[in-house]
Amino acid sequence: MNEPKKELTFGRLVISIRQIHDQMAAQAGRAVNISLTLRNWAIGFYIQEYEQNGADRAKYGTRLLENLSSQLAETGMDGVAARSLRLYRQFYLTYPRIWQTPSAKSLQSLIPPSIRQTLPANSLSDSDAASSQTVSTVPVQFGMPAAELIQRLSFSHFAELIAMDDDLSNELSTKSNAFVETGLCGN
Repeated sequence: MNEPKKELTFGRLVISIRQIHDQMAAQAGRAVNISLTLRNWAIGFYIQEYEQNGADRAKYGTRLLENLSSQLAETGMDGVAARSLRLYRQFYLTYPRIWQTPSAKSLQSLIPPSIRQTLPANSLSDSDAASSQTVSTVPVQFGMPAAELIQRLSFSHFAELIAMDDDLSNELSTKSNAFVETGLCGN
């Protein structure tokens, strides 16, 4: 049976408008987080590519990120301190296949072809394989497909995962050195 249509009152009007506002604001927030995460990944990719293959990279040497930060800031960009650029590069190095996730692929059409063609072309032909890629930093028991991570985590969450990975690597290195120094390891 059809439910009787609820009478539209001023109170219901207010509730309906508030609900749609909240839902759309949350959706917009998720879209912004995904876009910024992918932007930061792409910045990291460009920096890494330049460091490896830049025609004039020797000119900037160890001051590359400081010089890049300064030049980008002069163009009015925010979030481009040398420390941030270093983190973007580390993000790319830690999660090199993020560009192949469905979230990233759906945004690729928004990127001008002149830029899109400079990003990694080795995307997987099977999007299911890309979407099921488990991001390496997350321990196996907590593994999650990269596509799901992109949907659920903001860049600041990825930055925390990278920091945790660095801390874990440092701790393991310290402990393995201790084993070697005490003779508990067969080296």
